[in-house]
Amino acid sequence: MEIFKAIDLISQNRIVRWALMVTIVIITALFVYYRIQYFALDMECRDLKVQNSEYIVKINLQNEAVQRAAEDYQYMVKQIDVANGKLQSMKKQMDKRKVEIREVVLQGSCDQMVQQVVQEVRK
Repeated sequence: MEIFKAIDLISQNRIVRWALMVTIVIITALFVYYRIQYFALDMECRDLKVQNSEYIVKINLQNEAVQRAAEDYQYMVKQIDVANGKLQSMKKQMDKRKVEIREVVLQGSCDQMVQQVVQEVRK
C-alpha cells in the first residue's frame, strides 16, 4: 500500500505527469511506426514469394521445353541413323544390280535385232 501512496504523491507533480504523458505518446508513436514497418515488410515478403513462385514456374517450363527439345533431337538422330542404314542398303542393292554396260552390235533383220535386244535385257 505504501507503494501506491508513493505513486500517488509522485503523480500529483506536474512535471512527472507531463513526462509520463510524453513517454506514453512516444511509446504509442513508436508502436504505430513499427507496426506500419511490420506490415510494409510483410507485404514486401509476400510480393517476393509471389515473384519466386513465378520464377519457379518459368524455370520449370523452360526445363520442360529443353527436355522436349533434347528428346526431339534424339529422335531426329535416330531417324537419321535409320535413313543412313536404308541408304547403305539401297547402295548395296544398286551395286548388286549394276550391269556391265556392253556395247551391243545388232545384226540381221529387224526381227533378229529385236530378239538380240530382248536377250541382252534378260541378261
